[in-house]
Amino acid sequence: MLGTSKGRLFKAALWQVKVAGLESALTLLFDLLQAGFTATDDVRWACRLLLHGRCRAGSDEAMVTAFLDGTDAEASSWRSLAPDAAWLDTDAGEVRAEGHIISALLARGAQEIDRVRSSGDYDAWHVGQIQLCKLLPTIHSLVDEFLGVSRLPLSWRAKLSQWEEISSDGVGVFGLANFPDAPLPSWNGTEAKYAAQLMERYRARGGGNWRSRFFRERLLVPDGLRERILDDATLVDAPEEWSGLSRRVIRPWMAANRSFATPDRSRSAPIPAEDLVNHPAVKSAFRTLGVADQAEQVRMTRAYIEGDSFKRPTASPFMRRLDSGDESEEQVPVFYINLGLQKPSSEEQRVFDALNEVLPSAQAEYIENEQTQEIEAELRIRTYPYSMRALIDAVVQRVAVGDTEQAIEGLIDLVVLEPTAGPAWRSLAGLLADSGHEREASLAELWATAMQLPHE
Repeated sequence: MLGTSKGRLFKAALWQVKVAGLESALTLLFDLLQAGFTATDDVRWACRLLLHGRCRAGSDEAMVTAFLDGTDAEASSWRSLAPDAAWLDTDAGEVRAEGHIISALLARGAQEIDRVRSSGDYDAWHVGQIQLCKLLPTIHSLVDEFLGVSRLPLSWRAKLSQWEEISSDGVGVFGLANFPDAPLPSWNGTEAKYAAQLMERYRARGGGNWRSRFFRERLLVPDGLRERILDDATLVDAPEEWSGLSRRVIRPWMAANRSFATPDRSRSAPIPAEDLVNHPAVKSAFRTLGVADQAEQVRMTRAYIEGDSFKRPTASPFMRRLDSGDESEEQVPVFYINLGLQKPSSEEQRVFDALNEVLPSAQAEYIENEQTQEIEAELRIRTYPYSMRALIDAVVQRVAVGDTEQAIEGLIDLVVLEPTAGPAWRSLAGLLADSGHEREASLAELWATAMQLPHE
């Protein structure tokens, strides 16, 4: 194991122990985790190995010596070393870390929560939430293994319970990124609705200090917006820096999570609800539901199309229970929860089931009859701005109608999402040359050639 990428990570941490001590090594590992350079499981593994080694050896120096089998290595030879963990049995019973190490672990988690809470813009807030839902469970598990949560003071046990809620809330950020049909992350569009839903729960529990408890126990409102939020988080007129993710963050984040999404035609095309309710199958469904009022039919159809209601709970990689205390509670995708949606009532489910039988086919018929391919290509890129398939279709259509400038813009978006896409670079070079941008064309052609070279 110590010869793998995990092993290289551990070796870097062990060097940090040698030159600056165990606490500094743990800081390094957490920094790498939060920067996205290594996986959560790898960091947890390396931390466990270091902590077990420190507990068994009794000091940092003795631990380093034991892992290196007595070798007194320096920086010049460190890279060639192969630390040996055979002396260490990580399953040989209970071990307890020293108090100052446990304190350092807890302090790191608390500091990171404070850092995210004081975020100055939506970029920092969004990325910070992702970092916390990796970091906090890692620290929690280490503290539990090397001390035991039950041995912590009551105040810290309460904080660790809050960390679990904060981590669960943060998982919703992954849902927003990974589900192509989820809306793009923004304060007013996604975060505020979820915060308002949770605030309502705290208010319902009563007590004059419900608001301060909410701000303290959950990390759903940054300090910069706290004074603006009174009873309804959705009423906040967020400053520009909180409106959504900047290009600096949203491009690489969405490229990693949404670039291979296949656009759904029914979501891309704006289908008037007034037209759909006149479809024979839809009219029959409303008769079955007992809804005769035309305006109500339009409202319910529009809600189905826009996804504001009647959402069926479905399986997804990102799940948590609405109420963890009830094992029978049906699971719901996290990003639906983050949109402020509650589990549907039996009546809502009945309406959804009836409409779901007829509206998808009615939508498909409308698209086939009313939407041209040219219009559809541009509509899809608006709905799926980070889908490579949608970008390619839009670029092809723009070239076909002679809109070279917009085709170039689309290709630029494409290579930003996937910088190694050689054909996209070559197409960009050709369009730039046709437009008289010879210098830029030669640079794009050079990069396209580089992408064809073998990479080790």
